[in-house]
Amino acid sequence: MTDQTCRTYLTLRCNLACWYCSNGTDIRWQKSDELSADEWLHRIAELPCDDIVFTGGEPTLHAGFLDIVTQCPKHMNIYSNFFRPQPDFPKGLRIHWRASCHAQTAEAAGDWIENVTAMRDLGYKMTLTTVYAPTHIAAILKEHGIHVDSPQCHPVPIPGKVRCRLTRNLIAPDGQRYHCVSKLVRKDRTGLVPLRGGDTILCDDATCCVPCDSIASERKPA
Repeated sequence: MTDQTCRTYLTLRCNLACWYCSNGTDIRWQKSDELSADEWLHRIAELPCDDIVFTGGEPTLHAGFLDIVTQCPKHMNIYSNFFRPQPDFPKGLRIHWRASCHAQTAEAAGDWIENVTAMRDLGYKMTLTTVYAPTHIAAILKEHGIHVDSPQCHPVPIPGKVRCRLTRNLIAPDGQRYHCVSKLVRKDRTGLVPLRGGDTILCDDATCCVPCDSIASERKPA
């Protein structure tokens, strides 16, 4: 495994149920599958990368989230929907927040902006985006200078065998490494690869790729 950014799924549980989520609806992970805070910190220490991404699901739902981020020795990028206030969050951690807004009402958008502003006031770097925002929500966000993403697109299905090269290290809620996002979220054990194994595999399941696979891997017909 090369020294790449490690994309770590602390949990695949989420406080939202967005119809467009690239994780889909066939998520087979339970809370009982997740590593504890201590187990995650041990696993993080083993990962050969200086930067780490915490994502999900909604990573702040993990019971040990605060313990993990306050003790993590690496620079952290945390993807969150920011619909959960963090009133007691400490200052000064090595975190770049990447907040994605999924509001469908003006009230929800206002709550999201309030939560994001509170975190920014603590001195944290914030990258703010949204996906599939209704027109009236996009207008509210633009008034606050918040960039609106274009809708995500599914990767083009490739029939037959595909040579797939992993460009990011994907670590599941149980600490194991998967080759692709689609197999990780489905808990498909055929996607398991050694932590320090190779970065290229032959796959005959490329028609099941999810949008995040297009940014986490490079796919070519075998």
